[in-house]
Amino acid sequence: MTPESLRAASFVTVFTTVASDVLSVDRVMELYSLRWQVELHIKPDKSIAGLDRLPNFRPDTIHSWICAKLLLTQIARKVASPGGLSPQYAA
Repeated sequence: MTPESLRAASFVTVFTTVASDVLSVDRVMELYSLRWQVELHIKPDKSIAGLDRLPNFRPDTIHSWICAKLLLTQIARKVASPGGLSPQYAA
């Protein structure tokens, strides 16, 4: 690594088309941070649930398939959690 590349690695560059009078730099960075947290949460789900392999090319069926996969992933996460399903839902 060169000194220049090490220096460049200490920066985060975010491109946006939002005007600066609509969102401040601080707000853009806050939203970017939140987006990254969501991505870190969803990334394992994408590979475990197979969300990277869409079974169709029609937008309506793709949307239904993704929603079903996400719902099943959340149900599986809840069932596998230490508390599992609460008794009111287990019956």
